[in-house]
Parts: sequence; structure tokens; C-alpha cells
Amino acid sequence: MIVLITGATGFIGSALTARLRAEGHVLRILSRNPEAANRNAPPGTRSFAWHPGGSVPDEAMDGAEAVVHLAGENIGQWPWTEERKKRILDSRVQGTRALVEAMGRAKAKPSVFAAASAVGYYGDGGDRILEETAAPGRGFLAGVCVAWEREIFRAEALGIRTVAVRNGLVLGRGGALEKLLPVYRLGGGAVLGSGKQWWSWIHVEDTAGIFAHALSAGGMSGSAPMKGAVNGTAPEPMTQRDFARALAKAVHRPLLFKAPALLLRPVLGDMAATLLEGQRTDGKRLAAMGYTFRYPRLDAALGQIASGG
Repeated sequence: MIVLITGATGFIGSALTARLRAEGHVLRILSRNPEAANRNAPPGTRSFAWHPGGSVPDEAMDGAEAVVHLAGENIGQWPWTEERKKRILDSRVQGTRALVEAMGRAKAKPSVFAAASAVGYYGDGGDRILEETAAPGRGFLAGVCVAWEREIFRAEALGIRTVAVRNGLVLGRGGALEKLLPVYRLGGGAVLGSGKQWWSWIHVEDTAGIFAHALSAGGMSGSAPMKGAVNGTAPEPMTQRDFARALAKAVHRPLLFKAPALLLRPVLGDMAATLLEGQRTDGKRLAAMGYTFRYPRLDAALGQIASGG
């Protein structure tokens, strides 16, 4: 299958391109820096210059059988100034809109469009178990996800099977753990706020696996077609306190500290919501679509990452 990917050189994108290459797919990459993308790409890959605010080159879309959209401004950069928040929103909305417009112009349209979203869609869900049919929440990130998915699902009007993967906290040798692991190894891990907020997590290899599964799962025997919104999270969500304990255990260090919300909110501003608010997601729909997790349990996922395996 010819697969066009955005965000291919990022944390999730690197894991996905390795997975797709191993499965024998032909890759095309949209990147701000196509020369750098080509240097790290497998033989036969073609890279095209693209900025999410601009039009997608028709040549890149020509003949593409599937499109995977991962690109977007990093939400983990602090502080969240008004300018950065605008970039977070615009990179997702405008970039997705440009991709769907390019699919609409294509003579032969892709059969599937799989795009990243986030569990931030639900806002602060408290202790409620959140299925994909749950209403969107409030706050900046929820608003971003609603606008983002509105653009993603415009592809359905083109007759394209469309999947929005609502990613949770993606774990691996990169992403959020790239900053957390050194702190925990020094014994500086902490319970954040009350510690009762739910963190829905997933190993990066499973995130890559879900997107790879989405490309082929149009109606597998015994499972529902993979389409619509899907919670891209492991079946074992954890409270932040339990997550912190598990991470401290994985690096053989105690968990000694607590960072009260009263200290975090003034320092982090709106970004504090990513740490102090939570979502307890339900993964039943993903299982019904035939996906089997490689890392369904947090201790195994963190152990593999902490050991460098």
C-alpha cells in the first residue's frame, strides 16, 4: 500500500514508519524539512515539502492509497503563551483541512484516512468511564480536539473511511517520559495535585500498531470496521498517583514528593490542565475492531522503557 504520512519524523511517526516499513508498505512523507526526512527514510520513500498552513502538493497525494496525519504543534512546550496556543490550534485545524482538500482533488482518492486526535477531547472527566460517544468537555484542549476532529471527519463526505485516534499519554523513549525518566531516576518523582486524576496511557509501539491496524481493518472477519473516533489508550487507565508509583518502581527509586495544584497552576497556567485533569477512557471499541495490545499493563510498558529494551 502507498501510504502518505505527516509527522513521520516525530516520536509517534518514527515508530509508525518503522512498523509500516516492516510490513512492506511504500511510504511518502510530508515534511517541513524533506531533505532531513529523506536522510532517515527507508529506500523508495519520497518526501515532499509541506507546511501545515499550506496546500498539499498534488504530486504527493497522487496514487496514495492511505493517509496518516500525525503532524501538529507540540503541546508539551512551556509556557503556553497566546501565540503558542494559536499555533497548537492552527497547526491541527489548517493542516487537516489542507489534507482533506488535497484528497478531494485527487483523481483516485485514498481508501482510508487515519488521523491523530487526543483524549483531551473529553476535558476533565473525573471518575466517569469515557466511551467514544461521550460529549466533549470544556477548556482549551477540548476545544482544540473538537475543531480538529471536525476537519478530520470532513473526509467522510469524500467516501473515505476515516479514523480519529484519540491518543492518551504516549509512553516510550521520547515524548513525555523523555523528561520524566531523568527526574524519577534522581528520586524526584512526585504526585501531582490530588493524584486522583486519571491518566489514560499507551505504549508508543501500540500507538503505531493502532494506526497500522487502521490502514488494513476495513472490515476484518469477526470484528467491526475501524472507523470513527477510537480511544487510542491501553485498557488499564491509572490514577496519577498510581502511575507515579509505578514509574518510581520501574526505576527503583522511592516516590517522596507531592506537587500541590496551588503551586502548579500559577506556574504552568493553562498547561496545568494536561497534568491535573484526567480522562478515564474505555477501550472496548478498539478491542471490538480487532486490535490486540502488545502492552496492556502499565508495569510491563514502563519496565520495557526503563530498561532500554
